[in-house]
Amino acid sequence: MERNLKSYILITLRGIAMGAADVIPGVSGGVITVVTEVVLFSK
Repeated sequence: MERNLKSYILITLRGIAMGAADVIPGVSGGVITVVTEVVLFSK
């Protein structure tokens, strides 16, 4: 799979969201991963 700039930006944003989720009590990085996977693949 060839990646372009858009792909790298999305991966970076997902990583930031996963890290930020660790600060919020009750939300884990895994939850953010599942949510972003569902949103990305539902298009």
